[in-house]
Amino acid sequence: MGADVPTTIDSDSDLDFGGTRVAKGKHILLARFVEAGKWTLVVSSKDRSHYEPGAKLAEIPMEVEEGKDAVDAMNIQLSNKNGSGEIEIDWGTFRLTATFSPAT
Repeated sequence: MGADVPTTIDSDSDLDFGGTRVAKGKHILLARFVEAGKWTLVVSSKDRSHYEPGAKLAEIPMEVEEGKDAVDAMNIQLSNKNGSGEIEIDWGTFRLTATFSPAT
């Protein structure tokens, strides 16, 4: 997601991304364009320049909102939403969001 440095998430417990358990540790987050209006969040063990299909640990759909006021610089926020994690990416006129939770 970031232009020069990979976007990472570091957790001291396992996380659940759409039913896929991702082991605790530091992982790379990638946003994948599927088609117009459709994006996914990929949790990977490798950054985009070294990515290969075997590096994908999880992939979940992102909610896409278009038509917001344009932002010049990409903004990525991680927040707690009712006990789940929410990632929000604002870029251009897009707002992409995805949620994950602690693994049980």
